[in-house]
Amino acid sequence: MITLMLIVGYVYAVSVDFTVVKCPLGEDDARVFVKLSENQLGGFDSDLATYSSKGQFREYAIATCYQNLYSVYGTDMQTPISSEVQPQFLAEIKKVAQTFPNPENPQVWERYEIAATIYKKLQRSNFFMAKLYIEASWTARDRIVGFHEAVQGPKIIDQLLQHGKGELQKSLPIEQKKVLLFNLARLAHRGGYSATRNEFITQFSKLPGLTRSDQEAVTDFTHITQVVEPKYQKLAIPLLRAAISDSLTVEERIKAKYWLADLLRRNGEHTEAMTLYKALTKQKKDTQIQTLSEYMTKTKNK
Repeated sequence: MITLMLIVGYVYAVSVDFTVVKCPLGEDDARVFVKLSENQLGGFDSDLATYSSKGQFREYAIATCYQNLYSVYGTDMQTPISSEVQPQFLAEIKKVAQTFPNPENPQVWERYEIAATIYKKLQRSNFFMAKLYIEASWTARDRIVGFHEAVQGPKIIDQLLQHGKGELQKSLPIEQKKVLLFNLARLAHRGGYSATRNEFITQFSKLPGLTRSDQEAVTDFTHITQVVEPKYQKLAIPLLRAAISDSLTVEERIKAKYWLADLLRRNGEHTEAMTLYKALTKQKKDTQIQTLSEYMTKTKNK
């Protein structure tokens, strides 16, 4: 059984390298990161977010020109922008950045949001845009779930949650109970079990002797899980609905339907999600999604 008593911290060190390129807008330069290595020791979540022990490359995938906040995937940073449309791009960037708490220094998921305004003007596909917003939601999740080794999908998460509930019945020192409750909240969030997650974080917040750091962690956790991450999931949902009717490959259509099912479930639309999961159990093209869908049809709305 994987231990739940390890303190799980944020993991930022990822094996990457970068080059400096000229921005297509303004006179700034931008760092474009490339992935040197990764693993999947942290497993994956029900919505297919994967985790490397060294950090997540999605934290670095969007390159940004910090003079004007032009942000796109690093692979697109050297794509030229015609002078005729440059003022439109700058206006759109300024408009969205003004909605951020700190417009001059956006969070990683906010840089994805800026990228979405750019790609929307470039008329990228519904599937592309949905994937972009999903990745933005994952970068927010990365901020608060930390790293747990070998969490291979919702079945393992469910087993760990059940084990953790048993551990909570024991007489534990308060510091161990704090770690256990917070890690259980993280795991429940990875599984998309909002009610269970909220139950654990509420229990944590009611423990005696919480430090200021503990209280700030609760505030950050609650904001990310209930405000930031759902924002990008909800932006992805209508795009996934539209993408299903687009000209996709078979693999893309299956993934779009699965993502739609899981995002609906995570946002309280359990009945529609189950209908989609059940349909996906009948497809044979993607065995991982088929297996996940079969398991998810048996889960209760936690």
